[in-house]
Amino acid sequence: MSRTIEQTLHIRARPETVWRFFADPARLAQWWGTAELDARPGGTLRVAMHEGPRPVMRGRFVELMPYERLVFTFGWEATPGAPDMAPEASRVGHSDPGR
Repeated sequence: MSRTIEQTLHIRARPETVWRFFADPARLAQWWGTAELDARPGGTLRVAMHEGPRPVMRGRFVELMPYERLVFTFGWEATPGAPDMAPEASRVGHSDPGR
């Protein structure tokens, strides 16, 4: 069964700033956890979260248009305390409608 959940979040920051927090592993680590990523289409995204039993999120970058659009898949490695969603099972997209 497939389902769609859509959520819109507005961040009071320049697109360039938001972009860096997703495409730079050091910045992503500041708010999510230890990050390993290759920010290019098909590149990997893996984050050991800061909180709780430290579940590991894993996915791939799908589309990157600097400062305008960022799409990646994600899910969770099978670890204690991780949500029941396989790696790459979900898709997240970001776009800047103001551009």
